[in-house]
Amino acid sequence: MAKKSKQVNNKEKEEKLTINNISAGDVITDSTRNSKEWNVDDDLIEQMRRYEQESNKTAIWKNKITGMFLFFKYYEDNPEEKKKAKKRGRKPKKVEEEEELTDEEELEDIIEMGMTFCNYIDPFKLRTIFRFLYFTGLRRMEYINLARKDFDFEKQTVYVRGKTKSRTERELPLTKKVAKDVRSYFNTEPEIKNAFNMSSSQMAWLLKDIQDFVPKGKRLTAHTFR
Repeated sequence: MAKKSKQVNNKEKEEKLTINNISAGDVITDSTRNSKEWNVDDDLIEQMRRYEQESNKTAIWKNKITGMFLFFKYYEDNPEEKKKAKKRGRKPKKVEEEEELTDEEELEDIIEMGMTFCNYIDPFKLRTIFRFLYFTGLRRMEYINLARKDFDFEKQTVYVRGKTKSRTERELPLTKKVAKDVRSYFNTEPEIKNAFNMSSSQMAWLLKDIQDFVPKGKRLTAHTFR
């Protein structure tokens, strides 16, 4: 009888999610998302937004709520994706033609999700990396080859050394926000491998994981930032 009661409770949880029974584990992996019978409505989304604003939780906890909010908002705005997620064990079909990510607001949403769920990298380092790549348009190897001596925070520039397929050494401007982010990150982690202490394979892995949070019909690759 206890087993049957547990099944009923699980079913009730899937039928109506609230701020009290939702957890980060509910939205971390594709397999978890595809096994849930989501019932997302405007009340739940508004409840999450209000709870985040009014609670006195830590910044990390609030960040998780923000990530969950963005996830459910995405499914609410994409009925077909929401419908596909209800089919247990089935992943949505890949879009045949996809556009590269170009919108800064979309990028910030993706960064927010990455900061929440990519637990193997410091969230503020992740944000700094993707903002830097987006606003400079550097290729992956140009980014990997940067040293901290290449940055001039007084002039708000970065000097890119070496040759690529079509470009030579050059100096690029940094926005005030990006320069501030990069400088703050440099103050928290010493230089070991390169400016951002990331290898090419580590960057490829991060891009692969962050792809889960890219809007339908868009794609995020190293070439997106060029």
